[in-house]
Amino acid sequence: MYNEISWTIPELSSMKRYPEKLYSRGNLNLLTQPKISIVGTRRPNPYTRAITFELSKNVISNKKRECTLISDNGGISHG
Repeated sequence: MYNEISWTIPELSSMKRYPEKLYSRGNLNLLTQPKISIVGTRRPNPYTRAITFELSKNVISNKKRECTLISDNGGISHG
């Protein structure tokens, strides 16, 4: 189930045009934690796929720091 976000997310306020509507699913408390974002293409080449996989694997396996991983790189970095 998706819920509409009714408040401003500070990390998104630097966007040229803030989204009119945002939806969420899951634990929104994670938005207050340190995070990393991997932004890319929906059709990554083999090199991009390999690098994204390694980067996201290393971030997720790093037990020293909790983080939220959000990506649009062909779903490669989704845990």
